[in-house]
Amino acid sequence: MRVIARGGRIQAALDYLLTLRKSAGRECFPTCTVPSSRELTSRIDCRSQGWKLFLVSFLLLASVLSPSPVEGAGLAPSQVVRLWIRFYGQQDTLPAAGFTTAGFRKGEPPAVWAAKAHAVLHCVDYQHLGGEIMSATLSETTATIILAATIHTRRGTTTQTETYHLRRQDGRWLIDQLEITDQVRQEPGVENTFLEV
Repeated sequence: MRVIARGGRIQAALDYLLTLRKSAGRECFPTCTVPSSRELTSRIDCRSQGWKLFLVSFLLLASVLSPSPVEGAGLAPSQVVRLWIRFYGQQDTLPAAGFTTAGFRKGEPPAVWAAKAHAVLHCVDYQHLGGEIMSATLSETTATIILAATIHTRRGTTTQTETYHLRRQDGRWLIDQLEITDQVRQEPGVENTFLEV
């Protein structure tokens, strides 16, 4: 999906550059004018305008062709977990897939995993209501975040302990494994103190 969108951006940029080139071609030199005087300018002024146009075109093309910023780059493990909670189970689960390893997704591409996860979560009316980070451990390549979380499904509201095991890949922290333990179903009407994220 990202490749198609990027291809569209590239095509739009190329179309724009072709339009600029046609308007700035050699035939424009005799008709270049200074906006304030409406007199013909010298070839040097036209070439100066041509270089400015080239520079702007180059910068536009370079920005379109440069790699898009990597989702999650530079985020701490706790920030990755918080974003995961925000996206997982929403209408579009694909952003959550961007915070997981291929191992977590059992080798499935992010879009396929997201579609399957969304279908299952939608069937049970899954909602992650937030949580509080109880502990975090960090090494150079791995991190563990333990979250006291509250979720809601058709069966009711449950508090549980979620243990996120993250791995650092290509400079990004990604969720590699999730363990859910200590599930306690809450009675209706009981207030929850773990709604901070």
